Amino acid sequence: MTKAVLTTLLLGSALTTPALAKPDDTCRLRIDATQGQWIINGYDAFSNSPATASFDLTFINSGEGACRFLPIFQTDGSPFGLSSGNGDSLPYSLFDLYGGYDATPVGGRTLRTANHRRVEIAPRAQQIVRYTLTVGGSPTADGLFKQRLAIIAEDDNGSSLAERSVNVGIHILPSATLGLAGAFQRHNGQADIDLGELQTGIAAVPLALYVQSTRGYSLAFKSLNAGNLNSRVRNGLYPIG
Repeated sequence: MTKAVLTTLLLGSALTTPALAKPDDTCRLRIDATQGQWIINGYDAFSNSPATASFDLTFINSGEGACRFLPIFQTDGSPFGLSSGNGDSLPYSLFDLYGGYDATPVGGRTLRTANHRRVEIAPRAQQIVRYTLTVGGSPTADGLFKQRLAIIAEDDNGSSLAERSVNVGIHILPSATLGLAGAFQRHNGQADIDLGELQTGIAAVPLALYVQSTRGYSLAFKSLNAGNLNSRVRNGLYPIG
């Protein structure tokens, strides 16, 4: 009888003892952008320098499980391109330096392939991913051109582990440039035009002045010598006064 009671007590104790907790192997990811605005500032459209800059994303895993994902850029439904709200838009590209692939959302979303390198983050760790933003096209106006993008960390099943948004764009300065084309030579930074033998009438010298500007403009001309040619002659060339 005593043995039967003891067996019953042990069985009851086993049934009421709580099971050991399962380890939490969940990935808990967040995205930190040190700059919420990925803007190339103060760009001169006529400088011939490339419109490019680099920006960082920090992916932070605060969970006890590893995170494995692919960063995806997605437009907000607007057509692809940087826009000021007026006129044409400017094309741009986003290159993932960590994965070594083009992440540009040309069709509205980054094209993901099996060959793209995934970001893998151990528990309680983080990973910085750098992107290069390059703006193309030929700007015809100044101002801020931008597009809002969602950044989505997607696992291999297409599920979102974390999201945030960022504005990408370029701020183009008001600027203009003047140039000459045709029959002239430069001496010490000055344009010298050979008018040939001086005579009454219009000199048959093919010469054109061109202007490039990011906004409307007006031209004014002023003589530095009361409208007369400078009397000094250098190598048969008559500098404009």
